[in-house]
Amino acid sequence: MTRTSFVGKRLAVVAASALMISFTGIAGGQVVPSIDIEKATNGEDADAPTGPLIPVGDSVEWTYRVTNDGDATLFFISVMDDQLGPIVCPKDTLVPNESMDCEVVMGIAEPGQYANVGSVEACDDADSFVQFVCQFGTAARDSDPSHYFGEEPGGGGGGEGCTPGYWKQPHHFGSWTGYAQDDSFSEVFGVPYDKTLLGALKTGSGKQKALGRHAVAALLNGASGDVDFAFSAADVIALVQQAWDSGDFEGAKDQLAAENEQQCDLGRNPGDDDRVADQGNKGKKSKKNR
Repeated sequence: MTRTSFVGKRLAVVAASALMISFTGIAGGQVVPSIDIEKATNGEDADAPTGPLIPVGDSVEWTYRVTNDGDATLFFISVMDDQLGPIVCPKDTLVPNESMDCEVVMGIAEPGQYANVGSVEACDDADSFVQFVCQFGTAARDSDPSHYFGEEPGGGGGGEGCTPGYWKQPHHFGSWTGYAQDDSFSEVFGVPYDKTLLGALKTGSGKQKALGRHAVAALLNGASGDVDFAFSAADVIALVQQAWDSGDFEGAKDQLAAENEQQCDLGRNPGDDDRVADQGNKGKKSKKNR
């Protein structure tokens, strides 16, 4: 082998190595295509239910932000919404670390819990996208859910709510409307929780137990024609079912607690004082007979 041919081969190896390095990233020695989509509802990320509370009939705004968070330039970027269809974006190519905001989509709030999912797909090879398939390159995909809860008027426009402590008192049982103390929580709400409505109100601790207390209070607030409550009873049931499905007991509890812990002007109902007096007389009689 001559020196010239040896040097030529060395240069070829160096050139090939440099070319390989220019197309490699830190993960497994290969460029890693990756893409991210962030969908928001009325400006909130709202990945988990319930999302923002929006009065039924009010406008809803969905936004979509797409970012190339990988090492490769991405081509043929397309965005879809599982409920709204194709989403228009200003371009279909992003270099690494580049972002773009796609079209703003408007809608009208429907009653109850609503969810939709934004998704994005792209290809790292400009020549391999045939018939909407990344045939020879590597596809990058991502999705992001978003939620809102459409509020129907309950007793009124909101601003009033009685606490779990109010509803569990015997002298307030006369304020219960449409439900009884021994009704099954599971049958009323359609979720697995082995308590009566009164039992749920009396059960301490957090997570689903805390949600159980505030769920019953909100249910009774929503069913009462005398409480200007933000949610209807149907709204409360739907919210509780969604929380049980998602496991987000704390978020739903906080939402209901914020409405339950407002002013409560119900007071005692006619006959409540007589009921308390009867209970007191029974107590005195039993003490006298000891």
